[in-house]
Order: sequence, then structure tokens, then C-alpha cells
Amino acid sequence: MLKSFYSSSSLFEKLFEKVYLFVNRVLIQNYRLNSEVSIFFPFLFFLFFFILFVNLLGIIPGGFTNTAFILHNFLITASIILGITIMGFFITWF
Repeated sequence: MLKSFYSSSSLFEKLFEKVYLFVNRVLIQNYRLNSEVSIFFPFLFFLFFFILFVNLLGIIPGGFTNTAFILHNFLITASIILGITIMGFFITWF
């Protein structure tokens, strides 16, 4: 029997959703995050897992980690700061 494309999600999706909800719930309960601060949680969660997976790929023989070079770290940081600043301008001015 074939799985329906829309009705079921994979084990990875379910696991990732559980981890996301757990970390979100723990942060909200322990640090009492309000709605103004919690809007940044998805971005920070994605950024953490992006850096984690990029570094885990470096463990594989012949693999490459972007965070091994300081210039890449500065470029990632600069693009994040620039993107957040531009988004802030659009949110507050428009």
C-alpha cells in the first residue's frame, strides 16, 4: 500500500517537530519569553541546526566545514546582521 503524499509525515519530520516544540516550550517556561522575543525563536533554531549540520559534515573524511575559516564566520555573521537590519527597517517604516 502506498503512503498518501499529504496525509503522513516521515519519522524525521516528526522527530524534528518534537525537538522544536520541546526546546520552544522549555525556553518559554524557563525564561518566560513573551511574544515580542519568541518571534526570533524559529530563526535562532534554524541557525543553530544549520551550524550543527555543517560542522557534522566536517567529521566525514574528505568533508568540509564552513566554520573552520574565520572569514566564513564573518560573512555568515555579516549577512545575518544585515538581513535583520533590513527586515527591521521594512517592519518599522513600511
